[in-house]
Parts: sequence; structure tokens; C-alpha cells
Amino acid sequence: MNKVQDITDTFTNLSTLVVLNLTMNEITFIRDGTFLKNSDLAQLYIRNPIVCDCRLSWLIATWGTRSPDWAICQGPPRFRGRLLYDLTPEKLKAWPQGCDANCTCECHDDEVFGMDIRVSCANESLEELPSTFPTETAVLDLSGNRLRQLDDDLAVRSPNLRSLNLANNRLAKFPTDLVSKMNLSSVWLSGNPWSCDCEDYAFTRWGRDHQGCGKQFFT
Repeated sequence: MNKVQDITDTFTNLSTLVVLNLTMNEITFIRDGTFLKNSDLAQLYIRNPIVCDCRLSWLIATWGTRSPDWAICQGPPRFRGRLLYDLTPEKLKAWPQGCDANCTCECHDDEVFGMDIRVSCANESLEELPSTFPTETAVLDLSGNRLRQLDDDLAVRSPNLRSLNLANNRLAKFPTDLVSKMNLSSVWLSGNPWSCDCEDYAFTRWGRDHQGCGKQFFT
């Protein structure tokens, strides 16, 4: 038994590789393109503690049932004990744990950030934030609702959030202190009845300093 965890670029120069046995290691996932240079690879043994999420959709699409010793999923909990090839890319994409009934939560493979959890609660007539959403959420779409304020614990509930869409709600006061605690790279705020008087100077200044955060920042 070895303790190999990452095989990215390991077999790039082995163009004549036909059989690859990776069993009894500590590999949890295999990156798309790992076997791109191994066009002769015919048998792949990957029985490892695989985490079955959207990052492995390519493996199912590429190998199907061709591997004689397919991996058994060790996680997430809903897939534990199942064979990876019994799953579909659609099942791997769905992310039900921690997902509010008014939202759609999906897993996406991102070249830069790895696994992205994207949550859409758009156009659901929500008057308050969803009671729950995955803590791994990176993209949160709350556009087209009736939100008048944001909960102070949003930053705590979504420590990985990078993109926040609040367009077309009923927000007048923006919690600048809250958003300043978050590492957001994209924010959509248009279509809200913002109050931009002297009392909201901090918000106005924040908006001016972050004009590049979203395609539709203010209207």
C-alpha cells in the first residue's frame, strides 16, 4: 500500500502506457486531462477513497464501464459505498446537502478554484435570505426577489462566497461593513431603490471604489 494522493502530470511522458494500476493509494479525485497523453491506455484500476463530485464527471464520460476495477465512492455521504460508474454527470452535479427548498444548488468544476458550489435562488419572491445554503457556496444568485436587507451572518454562513447577485430586489440600505468582510470578486446590485444620501456616504464610496465588481453595478 502506497500513499500517493495526486497523480496530476505523473504519466504525461508515458505515451505507450496500456495498463495502469492505482489501487491502494490515497487518491480522492483525478483531474480532467490526467490521461490526455496516454492514448493507448486500455485498463485503469482506480480503487481508491474517491470523493464522487462534479470534478469526476469527465472520468465517467471518458471511461464509462471500461475500467475492470472501478472506484467505490467514499464521499459525499449520499454516494458513499456506490460505484462511481453507476452515477451520471447529472447526479454528480446536483448538490442537495444544505440546499434550501427555494434554491437550486449545483457543483461545477472550475479550472482555477477546483470545485465550485453555485446556488440560485433567483425569482422566488423571497423576502429574506434562504434559511440554509451550503457553506461551500462560491456563487449565490438572489436576483429578482423582494429582499429589503441582508442578514449580518451572511459572511459567516458563506466564507467561500466570491460572487453575489442582488439585482432587482428592494434593498435601500446596503450593509457595507458586512460586505467588506467578504472576499467578493463580483457583485450585482442594479435594480434596487438605493438610498444614496449623506447618511449612506460609506455605501456610495464603496460603490465608487468597486465599480469593477460586476457587469451591472448600479442603475
